[in-house]
Amino acid sequence: MKLYENMVKTAGVLLDKIAQVFLCVLIIVVVANVLLRVFLGNPILGTYEYVGFFASLLIGFSLAYCALEDGNIAIEFFYHKLSKGGQIVVDIIMSVTAFIFFVFVTWHMGRFAHSMVLTGEVSAATGTPVFYFVYMVAFGILMLCLVLLLKTLNIIKEVLHK
Repeated sequence: MKLYENMVKTAGVLLDKIAQVFLCVLIIVVVANVLLRVFLGNPILGTYEYVGFFASLLIGFSLAYCALEDGNIAIEFFYHKLSKGGQIVVDIIMSVTAFIFFVFVTWHMGRFAHSMVLTGEVSAATGTPVFYFVYMVAFGILMLCLVLLLKTLNIIKEVLHK
């Protein structure tokens, strides 16, 4: 269990570092586009598409780390009014529900990317194959699933050891 936890945490941190790189690239592309447009009158072709691609990767790759750090929004006002047992039940229900939901999201995103491969779908302005980005976001969500599974197992382990 400890090995699984270390692997998930390491992967989550690594994906977050990659997401930070995507943020930097996104900023550089936007600034370069503005500067080229203002000073040379020649913007970067497809900037809108590139910003969308990098933003999707930024979000997809940062989800697992956000979940590891409990950086999501919680309804603490109601949650803290529950007994400790009620909080544990809510935690388990929410973790399992989120895990199942994101497993389906990952599965359907993978199928969607595969359909894009089969049809040869590319972006309109630059002709970039879109399926690469969909697969990478699906991978980020898969990592989120592994974090949610880890959290669920930790809650169950905590309950069983009391």
